[in-house]
Amino acid sequence: MSLSDRLWRLRLVVFGSLGAVGAFGICLAQINGLGLNTPIVRTTFYCFLGTLSLSILLWLIHTYALRESASERTHLRYRFAADFLALASIRHLFPLAMTVASYGLVPHSLALADEWLSWPERMLGITHPVVYHTCEAWGLLLPMEFVYDSVWVQVVLILGWFGLVRRNVLPLWEVAAAVSISATLGLVVFWLAPAIGPWAYYGQTAYGSPPPSAEAAFLADFSALREGRFTALLAGQGLVTIPSFHVVFAVLFAWVFRHERSIYPAAIVLNLAVIAVTFPVGWHYLADLPAGMIWVAVTIAVVRRIQGAPEQSAADQESTLSPLQGVLGEGGSS
Repeated sequence: MSLSDRLWRLRLVVFGSLGAVGAFGICLAQINGLGLNTPIVRTTFYCFLGTLSLSILLWLIHTYALRESASERTHLRYRFAADFLALASIRHLFPLAMTVASYGLVPHSLALADEWLSWPERMLGITHPVVYHTCEAWGLLLPMEFVYDSVWVQVVLILGWFGLVRRNVLPLWEVAAAVSISATLGLVVFWLAPAIGPWAYYGQTAYGSPPPSAEAAFLADFSALREGRFTALLAGQGLVTIPSFHVVFAVLFAWVFRHERSIYPAAIVLNLAVIAVTFPVGWHYLADLPAGMIWVAVTIAVVRRIQGAPEQSAADQESTLSPLQGVLGEGGSS
């Protein structure tokens, strides 16, 4: 299968899955009476729509408006810019679709799964309150939070590296497809096994202090949704606990650099650290971490299967990564 065909498959998976999730979430919001005409929803949607519209405009210019005398280099630039903007639009589409769908699912989800999700850590004697207090006593919580939040910085760095330095959109579409598939299927698990999290399950007395602001916001929204008191989406919180999407992101963000010899070791170290801190500062159960690793391994296998081709050889990859060529210069348009 040509690289152009692989790219088209990945694009269809990304926008098809996230579009379906978003539409499903809007239907649930209507059923539940959740207001979506709020500043955060409008702003995110307009950012997505504006970025995607500009991408489509560049693609139309490349397809219909460029003169036949235009150089191949000019065509490549337009195709690349259109692809890059389409990828940038996913930065807004993903949180919008996932937030609306997860908020819509909570009132219809099954019984809370905290009892069996917390069972492994309780059997091992390394419960979340114990680990949290240990990290707090050692003064590790603040640096751990910086490591935990580094996944959002990595999104920008990955876009910059493959989009502006390597000029290669294939790894970006692979990651986008893997994230989209993981999120779509993860919503099913979220519906079957919703969890209110360790702070509410173990109780405030186990921690000896009120929950942090982010955790308190999650608990307020989750409880209001379960009890039918939630009315409008004013500020979205991450509601999905299993699988841990920070673990999913960490594995994918290391995997995307697998052919970048100068960056791959650092990406592995950083994202292993993200996985390590997810348990104490991400308000997850210990079981959520291996669940995320299994989930992302399956997702990567599915993405490779969708492309219908084995991993590229080192020689092919070097060709693909050459500036302004590679995937945008082989097999016709991208």
